[in-house]
Amino acid sequence: MKRGSGFSFHVTVVIAAIAFIYFSTVFVFIDQWFGLWSSPGMLNAVFFTVVAVMCISNYALAIYTDPGQVPSSFVPDVEDPDNIVHEIKRKVLLAGSITINSPKDDQQSEGSFRVVYIISGLILVPLSLALGFFLCWHFYLILQNKTTIEYQEGVRAMCVAEKGGYVYSHPYDLGAYENLIAVLGPNVLCWLLPSTKHIDSGLRFRTSFDNKFRQQSRSLCIVSGSGSDESNSQDDEVDNLGVKAALSMLKFYKREISPIMPKSCRYIPTCSEYSMIAYKKYGVVKGTVLTAWRLCRCNPLGGSGFDPPRWFDEESPPQE
Repeated sequence: MKRGSGFSFHVTVVIAAIAFIYFSTVFVFIDQWFGLWSSPGMLNAVFFTVVAVMCISNYALAIYTDPGQVPSSFVPDVEDPDNIVHEIKRKVLLAGSITINSPKDDQQSEGSFRVVYIISGLILVPLSLALGFFLCWHFYLILQNKTTIEYQEGVRAMCVAEKGGYVYSHPYDLGAYENLIAVLGPNVLCWLLPSTKHIDSGLRFRTSFDNKFRQQSRSLCIVSGSGSDESNSQDDEVDNLGVKAALSMLKFYKREISPIMPKSCRYIPTCSEYSMIAYKKYGVVKGTVLTAWRLCRCNPLGGSGFDPPRWFDEESPPQE
C-alpha cells in the first residue's frame, strides 16, 4: 500500500504556526521584556527553545511513526507498480539584524511589533482553548481506557444496544485507577513521563471480563461467612462517577500509602475496605458520612472487632 507524504497543507500550517510563535516570542517578546542578550533573556530563550524542540519532535513522531502494518493476506493486489516520486524543495528564510537609528525607525518598529502582537494573540488564544479542551478530553479517555476511535465505536455500539434492549459497557474499562495503570504504567512516579514497557507486545490487553472471571474464581475459594466475602461480592460494575473517583483514591491509598504506614486499625474490615464497601453499597453521600464516622471511632480509645458498614437506622448484623 502507498504511504502518502508526511507534508500536507495541514502539517504546513501547524509548522508555520509553531515557527511564528517561537520567533515572535524569542526575538520580540523576550527581547523587549528582558533583552535577548541579558541573563534572564537568554535563560527564558533557552527554556522556550527546549519546549519548542520537544513540541516539534513530538509532532514529527506523530506524523512519521508507523502505527502498524496490514497483514500480507489483507493487502490488495496492486495493478500499477509505478511509483510517483514527489520532490519537496525547501526554502530558507534569512533574517538580518534590524538597526534602529532614528525616531522614524522607532515608530515603524512599534507598528510592526503591534502587528506581531495581534497575530500572536489571534493564534495563541484559540490554540490555547483548543489544546486545553483536547487535554481534558484525552484525560477523560484515559480514565475510560479508550482511544478516540474506540469512543466513536462505543457511541455507535451503545445506540445499537439500546435499540435491542441491552446495556453496553466498554470491555476495556477496568475502573479509573486501573485504567490509569493500564495506560500510564504501574509506577505512579513515572506517570508524567510514561513509557511503554508495561504493554509487552501490545496484542493482548486486560478486559473487564477478566476481572469478573477472577472475582468469581476467588469467591469460590473463600469460605462463606467471612468478612472478605462481602467485599468481593460487591466488586461489580459501578456506574456512578463520584463512586468511581472515591474508589480510585481508596485503591491508590491501599496500593501506595497503606503498605508504608504502621497497622493501627483494630476493626474488621479495615477502614479502607469499610469505606470501599460503604461507597459501593450506599453511594457517595452516605458512603462519605459512614467513612467519616468510622474514622472517628477508629482510635486507641475506640472499639474493635467485626464492624461492617451499615446505615444508622439499619439493624446490627448478627455476630458470628
